[in-house]
Amino acid sequence: MESLAQGLPAGADIPGLLLASVFMRMRASEHLCEMIDALAEIEANERSALLGSVEAVLQDLGTFIHNAWANEQVKGKDLRPALGFYDRMRARVADWGMPNLESELAIAQSVILDECLEDQTKALTVVDAAIEKFGRRPALIRQKSKVLRHQGLNDAAASLLIEIEDDIVHLAPFDQGLALRDGGVAAANAKRHDDALRLLRKADAVFAAKGSHEALRIGLTIDEAMVLWDQGQRAFALRRAGDALEAVEQIDPSASRQNLRAHRMARAVVGLFIHNVEVFPREPRPAITPGMGSQLESSEPPDPADLKALADNWRILEMVEVEAGVEAGIAKRSAAKQGASRVLSIETNLAKAHFARSLQAKDIGGAVRAIVPTMSFFKRLRGVLESKQGAERGLARADVSVLSPFGVEELRSSGW
Repeated sequence: MESLAQGLPAGADIPGLLLASVFMRMRASEHLCEMIDALAEIEANERSALLGSVEAVLQDLGTFIHNAWANEQVKGKDLRPALGFYDRMRARVADWGMPNLESELAIAQSVILDECLEDQTKALTVVDAAIEKFGRRPALIRQKSKVLRHQGLNDAAASLLIEIEDDIVHLAPFDQGLALRDGGVAAANAKRHDDALRLLRKADAVFAAKGSHEALRIGLTIDEAMVLWDQGQRAFALRRAGDALEAVEQIDPSASRQNLRAHRMARAVVGLFIHNVEVFPREPRPAITPGMGSQLESSEPPDPADLKALADNWRILEMVEVEAGVEAGIAKRSAAKQGASRVLSIETNLAKAHFARSLQAKDIGGAVRAIVPTMSFFKRLRGVLESKQGAERGLARADVSVLSPFGVEELRSSGW
């Protein structure tokens, strides 16, 4: 017991540690409500000391307040009964003189209404009433901003978070990062690019200081890349997309859903950028927007996923660099990531992009030099398309050792 006590943060004690562990094991709103009822039977000073210790252990009362309903949501349960339990808990704690606890319960009600029951009007009413009662607490303002963003009012949502930007430090560290991230996403959707970049980078700095959440930080990098692209800073956008590709090499996609999201989104942003530079896009625009990279996922292991090779995504990003007409250093970084084989369709399109870019730049010498490699890839790709079926045709690979250009006479004599 003495050893345990020595490792506790300031304001925490053994009873608070034990109670915190009980709270964190609760998986139902009904059980949390029973605990609040039990705490109501304890003398006020003892109750206050216990909950103060719990807050010190967990760093935030919201950690256990949201744990119960969040587990019910993950299990796909109807959250309407949970809403009733949280309403009962709010009424129970109203005379405890603990505004942190009561406002966190109000936030839980608002989140359930907003994200689980899709009733943004009531969700806004609940949080506005709490703001009127407790003032402009950062946690309440953050929740109101989230509801506004879900209503499509991104400019108003961003403005709210920016107004309290300097006060966000009063939130628990993880919530600080999420609040800044939420503000950045709202600002990005409102086309307030400078605000979005500032908030996303500040969110990343918060998580970096904690020394964890690598997958979430990669997601923020992906979000930043999309904002930079939308702002017209294509070279910087490509570099950040490259940073995300490099970063996901270091995390196992099967370890958690957050890791898998980072892997998928790092590849998806490359697909978005190539779609944006294609003269005649062959498919609908990829449905990804800022915020999807850093969207929170559970820590549970995901189902097995078939992920394409990162080396191929590097090659596509290199193609984006050529098509966009910018110098972002992607070709050099891509070269260091390549193996012994290439996807023929990607190599053909990359060669064609170099040829087209030379013509657009009136670099006739470069265009002439690009003709034979380009036509050689077309010839090889045509042969593959004639010999394979279905998905194999687009993903067919060839050894680098056999990809040297054909001779001019060989191309001419075979009709190319």
